[in-house]
Amino acid sequence: MTSNNRMIRNMALATALGLGVSGIAVAQQEPAQQQAPQAKDFEKAELESFVEAQSEVSTISQDYQKKMQNADDPEAQASMRQEANQEMVQAVNDAGLDPSTYNAIAQAAQSDPQLAQKIEGMR
Repeated sequence: MTSNNRMIRNMALATALGLGVSGIAVAQQEPAQQQAPQAKDFEKAELESFVEAQSEVSTISQDYQKKMQNADDPEAQASMRQEANQEMVQAVNDAGLDPSTYNAIAQAAQSDPQLAQKIEGMR
C-alpha cells in the first residue's frame, strides 16, 4: 500500500468509525457546499498543522478501535466513541486547527492527489 493510500485510509478510518472529527464540520454544511477546497486554498502552516493533527488522530482512532473491539457492552462502546471524539478534537485544536479546517483538508486530500502527495511530503 502506498503512503498516500495509507494516509487516506487512516483519514477514512476515523470517519468510518464515527470517531473522527471529520463528521463534525460536514454535518453542519449543506450538501451543495461540500465541494472540497483545492490545495491552493490552504496555507503551508495549515497543512503542517494538519500533518501533526492527523498523526495524533490516527493514533487515537487506532487505540480506541482496539478498545471498542474488546468491549461487549454497546453503552461502553458509545462511551469510548465519545471519549475518542473528544480526544481527537483536542488533538486537532492542539495542532492549531479547528475541526472544520481539519475536515476540509482531509476531504480535499481525498479528492486531490496532488494535495495528498504534498501532505505526504511534509511527514
